[in-house]
Amino acid sequence: MRTESPLASICSARPISSEVNSSNPPARRLRLALYALAADNARDAQTRALNGEGLYLLSWNGGTLPVQDALPGMLQTQAATTSLFAWLAVYPPP
Repeated sequence: MRTESPLASICSARPISSEVNSSNPPARRLRLALYALAADNARDAQTRALNGEGLYLLSWNGGTLPVQDALPGMLQTQAATTSLFAWLAVYPPP
């Protein structure tokens, strides 16, 4: 049984960047801006980071990670993508 991606609602949601520049209090604008940044990155990751085997191993722009950015002991691309998706799954839009 195929189900809709859990990111579908995030990736198809209306942009909230207009609310960031509104008359909302500063703390709310910050939350909106950070969530918008995370949602934008999730959209990029979902559409560009999937490799030919169906794994999120590419960078969020669709390229491979340069060797100097993937030294032993560093956070790898797939960990960042998984973490981003997990945080957005837990926290609803502000």
